[in-house]
Amino acid sequence: MIMRKLLFLIFIFTIPVANAQLSRLYDNGVALFKQGDYKGTKIIMTRVINKSEYYFEAYTYRAMAYEQLGMPDSAKADFEKALEIKPGYLPAIFYRGVMYFNLKDYDKAIADFTTVLSKRPKYVKAILYRGRAYEATGRRDDAIADYSSAIKMNLKSYEIYYRRGLLFEKKNMPKDAIWDYDDAIALNDRFAPAYFHRGKMYQIREKDSLALTDFNKVTELTDTIKEVYELRGDLNFKLGNYNAAAEDYSVIINKYRVRDGNLYYKRAEAYYLDSNYSQAYKEYSRVLKVKPRYDKAVVGQAKVYMARGKPASALPLLRKALAFNPNNGEAYYLRGLIFFEQKKYEEAKADFDQSIKHEPRPAAYFYRGSCKYESGDKYGACLDLQQAIKTGYKENDVEEAVKRVCR
Repeated sequence: MIMRKLLFLIFIFTIPVANAQLSRLYDNGVALFKQGDYKGTKIIMTRVINKSEYYFEAYTYRAMAYEQLGMPDSAKADFEKALEIKPGYLPAIFYRGVMYFNLKDYDKAIADFTTVLSKRPKYVKAILYRGRAYEATGRRDDAIADYSSAIKMNLKSYEIYYRRGLLFEKKNMPKDAIWDYDDAIALNDRFAPAYFHRGKMYQIREKDSLALTDFNKVTELTDTIKEVYELRGDLNFKLGNYNAAAEDYSVIINKYRVRDGNLYYKRAEAYYLDSNYSQAYKEYSRVLKVKPRYDKAVVGQAKVYMARGKPASALPLLRKALAFNPNNGEAYYLRGLIFFEQKKYEEAKADFDQSIKHEPRPAAYFYRGSCKYESGDKYGACLDLQQAIKTGYKENDVEEAVKRVCR
């Protein structure tokens, strides 16, 4: 009788101790998962399952570990087992949806996230994943509807606003995109992608100073968004900040090891316009190593010689550029200038004719008019000088020249 009571006491005290040990083992597995030790998670959760085959939470975590280890079939089996033990267990359904999303099986992912949201409509992660799955399958309006529903429910998520902003951007709705990026930044003022995309939208809307401020903020927060340097470089170039533009292009070329003739050319042009002629010439030469018949780079070399007062060295380069591309209007224009300075007015006029034909520029009208005047064609000169003013030319006292020639 005494032995029977003793065995009973041992039994009732052993069950809680065993359960406590199992719970601690499970908690250790969860901790390993959160630390990113997925192999350790798999080992611990397997031990838990071996001790209690109905521990559906352990199957769920082991499934998640399998997914991280690149073992989707094992992950699927564990998710199914967890749901067989505990039908409707939302964490298993959600993380199975995440697995399907990562596998690009978007229809199954959408189905799982929809199940979760039917029970927990304010679960932001499920809304985000389903929205992104909709995006991936081209269902942009459905994605916008998901993000908009989260915003109407007043769910404070910068990612929701950011994702909807991206969709408005793709739909060519920059103003709406900017509003969403504003809200994303208000919720997370260190989220660099929102500044980057808002800057792009400001650039489209020609709000250059705001765009430049956003691009500067991006580079302050991170150096991982390569595209921002070229966009900011282009913007600085447009605003006449040529040295800053060259520095941005240099970041892309040097830091990211980009070998791109077009990018080298933009940097060369920035150097040239910043009057850094030695660097400009080197950079034009670098372009030609990548694109040997790039006529614009040859013209660039000629421009450097002209800026240094060496037109005789520029002439053969301009001929070379025109051999590469007979439609290069700038090459004709520059050669026309050289001939004009040499008082070879007929040759200069022929080049300005070609320049206007291929790439009309106000200065070409002015100089062609000047050639006509020197050749005694005052009527033709008057028409060209008037056209120069009409197209925006303001140099060389052109208005006085018109009064003198056209009277």
